[in-house]
Amino acid sequence: MVEWNVTVDFAGLVEPDEAMALDEALAGFEPSVGNVPSRGQFGVTVTSHATDLAGATAEGIAVTARAVAASGRDATPVAVEAMGWDEFSRRVEEPNYPDVVSTVEAAEILGVSRQRVHQLLASHADFPTPLYELGTGKIWTWSAIEAFAKAWDRRPGRPRRTA
Repeated sequence: MVEWNVTVDFAGLVEPDEAMALDEALAGFEPSVGNVPSRGQFGVTVTSHATDLAGATAEGIAVTARAVAASGRDATPVAVEAMGWDEFSRRVEEPNYPDVVSTVEAAEILGVSRQRVHQLLASHADFPTPLYELGTGKIWTWSAIEAFAKAWDRRPGRPRRTA
């Protein structure tokens, strides 16, 4: 038997009692309801046992839209994603945050001192902007520092004095 995971996003956010009511209305579909505040949406994920992806997508849209409409909300989906159970399981195992580095790790990647990292930040327009600035210091994504390291036209040593 094939299982599909279908997530349908709707405009607006749901309150906890609304999410519980949607969970109950969709009980036969192993539902999950959650807000995505950064997008001003909520998503409803259901399991489908349709024979193919198209059928699973259609079923997911139909059952979630029916439940959302019954709750008195606009049931027009704004986004839909459907995938097989294997793909869903793989994604659940993926970290949902980027690899980050502090000044210490950025210095190691670049082969310079911590102080030089701050100098590069101040003097190179193409040096990555920190992802966050915490009380303990700046942090960058590993990939941004790595990309800078590859593109950096490094000239070791101190520049010669000009008279």
